[in-house]
Amino acid sequence: MTITTFSLFLAGLAATAVPIVLHLLSRGKPKKVVFPALRFARQKFAENKRKLTLKRLLLLALRVGTLVLLGLTLARPVFLPPDAATFLDEARQNGEVSEVGENSEDAQTTQINETDAIGQDGETASAPRRPEKAGIAGRNAPVAAAIVVDSSVRTGRVKNNESFFETARATAAAIVAQLPPDSEIAILDGTFDGDAFQPDRFAARTRLEKLEIEPGGRPVAETTLEALRLVERSTLPTKEIFVLSDGTRPGWSASDAARLRRQYAATVQAARRKTGAAASKENAASADADDAELPGVPRFYFVDLGDDAFQNVSVGSLSLSAETLAAGGTLRIDVDVERVGPGERDATLELVLFDAQKLPSNLEVNAPFDDETLVLRRESQTLSFADGRSKRSAVFQPSDLPPGACVGAVRVVGADALAADDVRWFAVDVETDWRLLVVAPNPVADKSLFLTQALAPEEFKKTGRAPFELDVVPFAAPSTAPTAARAANAAETQAPTSLATATPETLARYRAVLLLDPPASAFDEATVRRLTAFVEKGGGLGVFLGRNATPISAFQTETAVRLLGAKPVDQARVADWNRALKPANYDAPLLAPFRPFERAGVPWDALPVGRFWRLTDLTPTATVVARFEKIDDAASSEETGETGENAQVAQVAQNKENGAKSQNNENSEKSETAPPALVENRLGRGTVATLATPLSDGTQNDAWNDLTVGDAPWVFVLLADGIARRLASGDASILNYSVGETATLRSPLETFPAVATLTTPQGEELAIPTDVERRQIRFPGTSRAGLYRLRTAPNADGETLEKAFAVSIPDAEFDLTRPTPDDWAALWDGVPYKTLDLTAASTALEAIRSDKTPEPYALLVVALAVLFLAETAVANRFYRR
Repeated sequence: MTITTFSLFLAGLAATAVPIVLHLLSRGKPKKVVFPALRFARQKFAENKRKLTLKRLLLLALRVGTLVLLGLTLARPVFLPPDAATFLDEARQNGEVSEVGENSEDAQTTQINETDAIGQDGETASAPRRPEKAGIAGRNAPVAAAIVVDSSVRTGRVKNNESFFETARATAAAIVAQLPPDSEIAILDGTFDGDAFQPDRFAARTRLEKLEIEPGGRPVAETTLEALRLVERSTLPTKEIFVLSDGTRPGWSASDAARLRRQYAATVQAARRKTGAAASKENAASADADDAELPGVPRFYFVDLGDDAFQNVSVGSLSLSAETLAAGGTLRIDVDVERVGPGERDATLELVLFDAQKLPSNLEVNAPFDDETLVLRRESQTLSFADGRSKRSAVFQPSDLPPGACVGAVRVVGADALAADDVRWFAVDVETDWRLLVVAPNPVADKSLFLTQALAPEEFKKTGRAPFELDVVPFAAPSTAPTAARAANAAETQAPTSLATATPETLARYRAVLLLDPPASAFDEATVRRLTAFVEKGGGLGVFLGRNATPISAFQTETAVRLLGAKPVDQARVADWNRALKPANYDAPLLAPFRPFERAGVPWDALPVGRFWRLTDLTPTATVVARFEKIDDAASSEETGETGENAQVAQVAQNKENGAKSQNNENSEKSETAPPALVENRLGRGTVATLATPLSDGTQNDAWNDLTVGDAPWVFVLLADGIARRLASGDASILNYSVGETATLRSPLETFPAVATLTTPQGEELAIPTDVERRQIRFPGTSRAGLYRLRTAPNADGETLEKAFAVSIPDAEFDLTRPTPDDWAALWDGVPYKTLDLTAASTALEAIRSDKTPEPYALLVVALAVLFLAETAVANRFYRR
């Protein structure tokens, strides 16, 4: 039998002195009284004295036994199997032991398995070495031990019905049981709050039992560095670091390994100075071996939990066409799926949409997927994968989603090695009222035709599938009175007769306002301030500048520039129409519909631009989303059959034939930097999109661009749809996050409650304080992947807020590839380590926990209770008189 916490056992034994001292102090001293000889009285006195002595001795024994059992119980003794003291020594004797230096070429071909090092490093210029396989038994002096447990999501991979993480915890428990008494023990994992030595062995085992997989935790290499820094602060001369990891690439980046090597080198140098050892030695291999034996230099033991024999299908990150969409609209979901494993295989990918209000609290189980009463829609696709590592893409396009918080998941049907990457949750908001106000110059119907047909085609309007409801009005009120039919329609839709007559209350009915080629007269100070207030409250504004923006000074005022996000200065004419709108970044929300086509390429060159406004002096809140880039010169030459200088001469001649004047070219090429084309400006809670060329020219002779009539009309449709969706959802919340990000949810409620209730994927309900002033809720605790649901109590107006957002683990966290032997050698170069026999450690723990070697803790507790009750009963009977 061994004692888990020996110091507590000794303290219990020392405490037995207390009742002995009290017993000695409580003995009374008899008084001698001169009295006549009473033979019978003296006989009775002697008899009572013997009885009293027996009672006191019995009570003393009970009290001493109670304290001894109490100390023994707190020490938590463990019965080890007979061979537990020597099992790791045998592993050391059976292992292949050599000097710790550089690795040999033979080690490159060594198969990595559970009992061999992941780091059989590659050939280097120094003396050959391979890591020593060793045990840790046979030590008597206490050590400062840091046990690093890889808690990444990748350790959830299952082999032989046990995850690598469970194996790591079991191995760590076996290591703790083998450490000498009075050792300092630290358990470190991917969290950032446990980097300290535990008070005792029992606390270390308790921390091991409470460890969990941390999807957003720090890499294991960084945790190993913190373990090195921790043991350096210990005063014990012997220091050991045990690293239990699956050895996958995300946990061992080159930068983290370099920091570990530098810290170890500094530790070695400090130990050399302290011991007076030579700073330089002739043999590098012997130097490493000697350095590992220096007092204060920790020894590294590595336990390889992983292997390359597995089969796994992983669902990559989802790409949603929009996070906020109108009722009746279509949601496009693009997803990449990767499969690793031998042989060809098919996998079934499933999209499941749920009613968020009916979902159970705990979503970590698969029950919601099997309960058809919770499922709104289910779609599936079968993907075929080749042998080895292969990727496939899938597209889902559900439509007619129900209004409200719509949640769903894309998952792989069936079990594989790693369950954490088999499902991806997502959330979108479906809103019923996406009403836009389109303001166009006269004739309104002609100038707004292309944009309105792109946003709400006639076929979609007839079948009720149009994502937007549009009201089209002119900039100024018509000179003649409206007809009875138009007046009745305006009264029914509550639409203004023009932008000039639109009051703040009227604008508040719309999600966004689109100004097609606004004239200077419509951009007066009062209108600009009214539009600014509309945007700051969460509305969207689209401004498409064109020929009517004269005089330009009306758009250069301080309030106008603040609204637009940039200052339009002059017109630029491109004589040969060799410029086209090119996105600066497809990640911009305005260009979200183009993300699925980014890899294949978007034919922006098919929509050339011949005239635009130059935008300068961007405000701090503005971002350039797209620029007017030059179209490839080679392509232009190919079209005309000319190359080089001949093409330029031919183009100049063509310009002259078309009546192009020299003054039109004065402003065309003032700068090599591509001028801004599309600018997004965040103003208050809303968004302003400014396009420096119009969308209302259509097929007229002096059109500024071919955006609406080019050879790729679908590009214009996606551009118009992306801008309208972004502006209409300007105050919408971001609903999909990665682990560790702060979720921020905005509220449309005017009266906002002070507290909201958040339900986590594990079913926990948390009370979250709200930001009443900004009308938003921030939650920084997205440490678990899955679906989070939020609700508020009814406010003074009886309104409630119910939202859902999803948190996903980044794709990189599911990378199960392992470094090659050469790469592993480079990561550990200069840090000598040994490999710990995983099989022996696991066997020891199983022996400890087997029925043949039970822990006596429960029996000790029962015995302690019985002894305490007996002492209490005897004491009460003894002192009753």
